[in-house]
Amino acid sequence: MATVYFIDSENVGDGWIDLLEKPDSKFFVFYTSHSPHIAYSNVVKLINATERPNFIECYEGNNGLDFQLVSYLGYELHINNTNEMIIVSNDTGFDVVVRFWLDREMNVKRFPISKDSNTRIKKTDEPVSDDEKTTDSSSVKVTEKISGVDKREIYTIINCIGVDVPSFIHLAFVHFYGSKNGLNIYNNMKNNNFEVPPVQWNMETKMKKLIEIIIKYSNVSNIKIPDSLTGFIVNNIVDDKNAMSNKLNKSFGESGPQLNKIFSVFYKTLANIKKKNK
Repeated sequence: MATVYFIDSENVGDGWIDLLEKPDSKFFVFYTSHSPHIAYSNVVKLINATERPNFIECYEGNNGLDFQLVSYLGYELHINNTNEMIIVSNDTGFDVVVRFWLDREMNVKRFPISKDSNTRIKKTDEPVSDDEKTTDSSSVKVTEKISGVDKREIYTIINCIGVDVPSFIHLAFVHFYGSKNGLNIYNNMKNNNFEVPPVQWNMETKMKKLIEIIIKYSNVSNIKIPDSLTGFIVNNIVDDKNAMSNKLNKSFGESGPQLNKIFSVFYKTLANIKKKNK
């Protein structure tokens, strides 16, 4: 039985490179212009790898890479469903895909990959499970969930916003998780100096990931989120609500007011991410 890896490069960068050492494996690396650059040392590993990965350029859009990765996974299952299929990503959104195929007795898993404070690659040997007890990361020991929220999402928010303006982190937690629960999470992370596993995301990746979470916790059942919205916000963000409202109305017509309502509370946060990461 072969193992087929589906790499979400926007999410894990080049942290998957050491997986090339796995015998009897096949690799599909999905990438866009938002994917972080590969380090020279890892380029050497690519050149010397016995099993060369297949690089697949994806069309960009809201969760665009994710959809194309999952589509390709289904295609590979159709070709040979006896293979072990592993999605390499820290994005817990893929877990519903894993559950979907496990219910149909397909061997599909998700493996997260992160970097510790010494930038050495850490890889799990088992798929993420709700039964995980604890994870020790950057000397901060936390449960798999903090106040009922997946700790990886909390880490993503902090890594995207940064710790230079804690009030923005507080705003995000309260907005996403409610006043009481959000404050509990904020105090938990503040007591640990907001220490989280470090990442090497560029400005666009940070903004994209935060935008995805903003949309996740917004009521968007009555509005279709335009594929171009993420790129538009990245390129046009300013911290002036009136200016952003006018830009959204001009570019997205009747959807503009609804989009403005979703994002207005985060204009300053997103503008700060862009400013400090230029």
